Amino acid sequence: MDVGIVKLDDIVRNSVTKLYCAFIGKIIKVQNKNNPWYEICNGYGARVYLEVDKKTVACTRREIKDIAFTRKYLLRLIVSDGNQEVHVIVYDTVESFIRCIVIEYVEALFKTNKKELCEYYKKLMLSEDKELKFLVKMDVKKREEKTRKKLIVEEVYKVDAKDINEGSHPNKKLKIEN
Repeated sequence: MDVGIVKLDDIVRNSVTKLYCAFIGKIIKVQNKNNPWYEICNGYGARVYLEVDKKTVACTRREIKDIAFTRKYLLRLIVSDGNQEVHVIVYDTVESFIRCIVIEYVEALFKTNKKELCEYYKKLMLSEDKELKFLVKMDVKKREEKTRKKLIVEEVYKVDAKDINEGSHPNKKLKIEN
């Protein structure tokens, strides 16, 4: 599938007509740097929460306690292309630039007791000010909205010199392998 690289301004103004597009932007801030993950119930895939006793986990969809759950990445970023800023949500694609699965990240964080000493936390913090290419799927249900300031990222790529030179051209294509 070929995907065009567009300006972030075109995405925000909702003038992109394709289902998938990519933009080049710099990570300005990691909003949830203290816990870039969430837990879901293995049975229903719903979010789980910690009970008042702080030891029991319960599912939001069913009234069962001490359930099996899985951790997944959920990273909230503010990204800018120099003209526009958007809020970006990245799920499991976070692995591509932190270079670890979520279980490793959480275990390393809890082992060190200080997040600043955790190597994966450091990698996450080093991602601020990094320029990356973000592939997003446009939500066709929200086409009527005047602006689009929140995006869910499908893939994240490193930016090479060719992308920077051609990034402002709307005809630039990004090859995505299925």
